Amino acid sequence: MAESLNQEIFPDMVPADPDVCRQQWPHEDHWEMSNPLFGYDDPYYHNHDPDADVDEEWKTGKKGMLELKLDISKAYDRGEWDFLKKMMSKLEFPNVWVERVMTCVSTPSFSVRINGKAFSNVKPTRVLRQGARLSPYLFLLCAKEFTALLAKKEAEGRLHGVSIGRRAPTISHILFADDSLLFCRATMEEVRCISDTLQLYAAASGQCISFEKSSVYFSSNTKRVQREAIKNELGVKEEWDRELIETKFHKEDAGAIFCMPLSRRHAFDLIIWLHTKNEEYSVRSGYYVARELLRQESNKGECSEEDKGELLWRHLWKLHIPNKFKVFGWKVCQNALPTRENLARCKVVEDGCCQVCRLNSKSVAHMLWQCGVTQDIWASSIRKIQKSITGQPKFMQIVEGLMHKLTEEEQELFWVQCLTIWNQQN
Repeated sequence: MAESLNQEIFPDMVPADPDVCRQQWPHEDHWEMSNPLFGYDDPYYHNHDPDADVDEEWKTGKKGMLELKLDISKAYDRGEWDFLKKMMSKLEFPNVWVERVMTCVSTPSFSVRINGKAFSNVKPTRVLRQGARLSPYLFLLCAKEFTALLAKKEAEGRLHGVSIGRRAPTISHILFADDSLLFCRATMEEVRCISDTLQLYAAASGQCISFEKSSVYFSSNTKRVQREAIKNELGVKEEWDRELIETKFHKEDAGAIFCMPLSRRHAFDLIIWLHTKNEEYSVRSGYYVARELLRQESNKGECSEEDKGELLWRHLWKLHIPNKFKVFGWKVCQNALPTRENLARCKVVEDGCCQVCRLNSKSVAHMLWQCGVTQDIWASSIRKIQKSITGQPKFMQIVEGLMHKLTEEEQELFWVQCLTIWNQQN
């Protein structure tokens, strides 16, 4: 099988003599397609400048274009020695040199170290050892056949690359170690031509194209039906439509979207909300998310008043008392009771003073703790409450102090007494 493939693939190789090469393929642009100066993050491919002298066919022409990003699985580990040897012979390397290179490649052996001891002696039958200084150059020799096949398809008019300028040469491919970029028209004919070429090269060289990890990017003038047909033909996923996203979203949001990996299962897009079990948005969940974001932004690692309130509420809710006492306790700590002080602030009543002692404004702390009548009530209570914090302006601070001093049963008694005082004075 490998021999028949080699007989099919090697006659199509680029001859070693440059003059012969230019006679067979007179297009000079075929000889610079693997130039590493071109990269996937080149501004042209993702940030089209409308003022630049760019080929209009990529954006507004009748013929859509595509960029296919291939992922080659374990490229070095799948290097076939027989293929490498025939490549060097076809490129007219001296036989002595070929034999020396193959000796360097094929003679190493490997051992497995278990608990500090080396076991077994594994002799590989293929692989270009990653990390060896010679391996990248040998890999380039193998990849040269792939570029020759693509160049031949271009010369036959079966593939058409893209041009970054009206007078610039077309680019059909850019190769890296384990990633390759291929450019062609977004037609089923050219896609099938690339697919056949990849299968031929993979079968002969031993390389494995991971289409599940590969992706495709279409020009904006490619129709949706055409995109879906090409993706199904190749079995790849489509990349983010950067032009559309940058148009519809803010710069920060667009950057975050581009960082999201696309699904490899070709699933339909769905709108989900991660902060609920049914993945549907609700006002309540949105409120909690916004509140948490604000807390994190204002907190920055320090314990804020909001943190203390949440801790107090969780502690209050665990008490074994009816819910009405728990809700009352929350309202007390949030200063949400209709005390005279609060009613006067809202212009409901004119006088906000305490109607019992007539000395101070009737706040929550005054009514439930500081008023003379209230202090007499607490004086007959348990000793821990009698010796608790005094003079605090906020009732929440009083509750926080008691939370660390009182037992759970004593705290339950405290809240029952607080609600009783409130009911008696109102």
